[in-house]
Amino acid sequence: HVCLAVEDLEWQERYGDQSYKKPSLVAIWITMLALHTSVTVVLPTMFVFLVVEMRSTTLMLGYSLAATCIGELCAGPVFSFWYDKRPAKEPVVAGLLVAAGGSFLYAVSPHPTTVILSRFLVGCGCGVQGVLWTMIGGLTNKHNRLSVIGS
Repeated sequence: HVCLAVEDLEWQERYGDQSYKKPSLVAIWITMLALHTSVTVVLPTMFVFLVVEMRSTTLMLGYSLAATCIGELCAGPVFSFWYDKRPAKEPVVAGLLVAAGGSFLYAVSPHPTTVILSRFLVGCGCGVQGVLWTMIGGLTNKHNRLSVIGS
């Protein structure tokens, strides 16, 4: 522990006070929570919503679940490229808005095809997670990165 304390002091002397980064990390964690909540709250209810209430097939349930992953797969590189060119706030806010729009569309969807589209949009919004992980990497040093990510 003494070795880490000395390295932390050396790091703090070299880079100065980093306490301003804590609010940024809190904002990132709140954003991650919002994105994951939009996915995890819906998953347990999707079977009842699609198969029981909409009288759809379980195949449509599978398509809906896959649409979230495909949306994230498609949007992740786009958000990363956007983050390379512009400030981080823009892709993060856009991702949250797309995920919120997809969740709203899911709530009002009258047809199973609309559910698939809504889940795709939620997945696209969740594609911003790569940007958030990159921001965490930039806001932490190599000594406290794992403890920040694990908290």
